Amino acid sequence: MQSSERVVVIKGNATNWYSQAVFILNPGVQTSEPIDFVAEAEKIIFEYKAKKNGHTPSILPDKKVKRRFPYGLLLYALMTLACIGMAVVIGFGLLS
Repeated sequence: MQSSERVVVIKGNATNWYSQAVFILNPGVQTSEPIDFVAEAEKIIFEYKAKKNGHTPSILPDKKVKRRFPYGLLLYALMTLACIGMAVVIGFGLLS
């Protein structure tokens, strides 16, 4: 039985940690929205490496969501406390 298959090849560049990923699409399957093949390739590779190392990935990497400590909020709170402290000191006349 002869069937035509669509093949998508994603080539990595110097910043990627893979050289190439190959997707063989099922014939006749159409999607209404575009597919991000690079994200799919990275997800598959991440899951494979996690299973190979004996880990079960609870959260897949997502470039859109980065959780980090809000240093700006900490600095804002420290500046607010410093200003309140200075106002209290000046208000009581301890600097004169």
